[in-house]
Amino acid sequence: MIDEEKTPQTSSLEWVIIIVFLALIAAPGIGQLAGFSGAEAIWAIEYRIPNPAPSMPSTAKECVDFPATTDAFFNDSFGFRSFLGAVNGIVLQELGSTVRDEVLVGKDGWLFHHKSSYSITEEYRGAVTVTDEAIDTWVAKMREAREATADLSIDTLFVDRWTPQIQKTPFGMRKRAWIEESGFYRRQKTKSGVLRFTDGNGKLVVPIDPAQPPSYIEISLVSWGTRIADFTVIVNGTTLTHERIRGGEWSRTLSLSGVQIDDTITIELVSDTFIPAELSDASNDTRVLGVCVRSVRLLAEVKP
Repeated sequence: MIDEEKTPQTSSLEWVIIIVFLALIAAPGIGQLAGFSGAEAIWAIEYRIPNPAPSMPSTAKECVDFPATTDAFFNDSFGFRSFLGAVNGIVLQELGSTVRDEVLVGKDGWLFHHKSSYSITEEYRGAVTVTDEAIDTWVAKMREAREATADLSIDTLFVDRWTPQIQKTPFGMRKRAWIEESGFYRRQKTKSGVLRFTDGNGKLVVPIDPAQPPSYIEISLVSWGTRIADFTVIVNGTTLTHERIRGGEWSRTLSLSGVQIDDTITIELVSDTFIPAELSDASNDTRVLGVCVRSVRLLAEVKP
């Protein structure tokens, strides 16, 4: 006797997979009908107005546009949109990709804007340079901004490197956009003004115009307590002063005549350190502190 062909049986695991698959496929539609579209999050997260539901077309152009407007509406209003979009973005980022081609994933989670008309990778490699026309346009816009603020009695200063014209601009006690720095804590406001502590090895790298280098550096400090601390100022590898300073205010104007200067000036403020909590039972500050910087200035000349 020939056995009849047996019908394959679906296992329990296969049924579970089928049900889960169908549930995932249906979830966006069910969520949309239940009011969990997430379209309201577009206002808060994407800063734009959600695409509205399309009306029935009444003209030839509306008929042509109807598929696109319908897609745009469903893309903005399908159920659990925010959650699913976030999961999709996380998965793609873990795989080294992004949701949009205009975004490049860099190191340490940094994202970079990239588009065909402006390639950040090409610029980084030096394949894209700024044209004379672009520079002229940029200068014109800066002049327009300066004139507009001048009408409001506001002085405008555009800086990309140190020049004698900005020698009145102090730094060190707060972060300046054009200066690289390390070894500084966050600024703090005191009765003596805005100050910042170093960690014992504060460093400032200031871009300058080699054609108009500064001739002096002026440093103003406030030393806490009555302790005596060793303090050294080093500029571009040259030690300008090494002193033992007491508590209170300290200020020096030092000549840069023996310092080799190119297009940057590296200023190092090296000192002994202390921990306030170890010096006073009333303090809970456990930071390792060096000197407290009131200001640093680069000067073209020193007035008598």
